Amino acid sequence: MSILKKLILVLIPVITILFISCAHVIPDPQVVISEDAARPIGGSSQAIKTGNALYLAGQLGLEPGTEQLVPGGILAETQQALRNIDALLRRSDYTSRDVVRVEVFLTNINDYQTVQMVFDNYFTSRPPAVNFVEVNRLPRGGMICILATASK
Repeated sequence: MSILKKLILVLIPVITILFISCAHVIPDPQVVISEDAARPIGGSSQAIKTGNALYLAGQLGLEPGTEQLVPGGILAETQQALRNIDALLRRSDYTSRDVVRVEVFLTNINDYQTVQMVFDNYFTSRPPAVNFVEVNRLPRGGMICILATASK
């Protein structure tokens, strides 16, 4: 028997075992729902948990239940969006300390200083990686939309 055939006969079971074991490492994604957070616009999930990661849908400054923007401008909308994020984190047994990445969409990039001030009070132990992006418009006339990813 040639060396190539012997090698193939050895490698096929090894590759099969690796493939089967890897297929069981990442569990099926789970939809996360919290009544304490605003419902997503457009029918997406509020959050998805897969493995050790939690992916949150973009959060506007919407009040849960009414799904209306909170009055008070960028400060109030940022605080409400973070309350929505916090509700989803708690529902999944995560905390703000587990947040590793945040993407912030602003209709006025000059508001980033106000947002950063709120973040400094919210992410007290370890700030996540944050990106600020200016956009023309957000749903419902919002001034801010915050996407977050958490990991344990």
